[in-house]
Amino acid sequence: MKKLIFLSGNANCGKTTSLKYLIGWFLNLPQPPHSVRVVYCSDHARLNQLEKAWAKKQPLPKGEFSVALEIDGILVGIWTEGDRIGSVWNGVTFFERRCCDIGIVACHPWHLDRSLYCLVSKWANHRIFSKTPVASPNLQDQENQDMAQKLFHEVMATIKSVLQSTSTTPSNP
Repeated sequence: MKKLIFLSGNANCGKTTSLKYLIGWFLNLPQPPHSVRVVYCSDHARLNQLEKAWAKKQPLPKGEFSVALEIDGILVGIWTEGDRIGSVWNGVTFFERRCCDIGIVACHPWHLDRSLYCLVSKWANHRIFSKTPVASPNLQDQENQDMAQKLFHEVMATIKSVLQSTSTTPSNP
């Protein structure tokens, strides 16, 4: 089972920041009961900055990057760059090449058209989360964290579902 999640929103509404919060939450899952490891990162320096900022509760670093995490044996890909349609396609290709079970990609609302859906037809499930800008910078950061929390719950529910379906599938003799 595969799931592709689009985080859709206009420029500068906090899509990348929400995904960085999401990465921070995944990297800080309690181990045990969870196991989390970074399988791939396009920018290790930025990931290290994110981890340090997260630990000190400081602002997250600027810039785009991609990461593949193995969470409880399930591969989760996160692609923060989605301002151009080519970036979104690159993100989906990244998930496919890395054999991700779950992919999360930022995108603009106008990227969610038929041509993009043709590209992702191999993915069993699609889900779209919409991100809207908030006027106040203080409220914007809280909104970014709230969106990251929604994505976190969606991914963890999918992981749980995948693990349950594989544990109940009878093995071939």
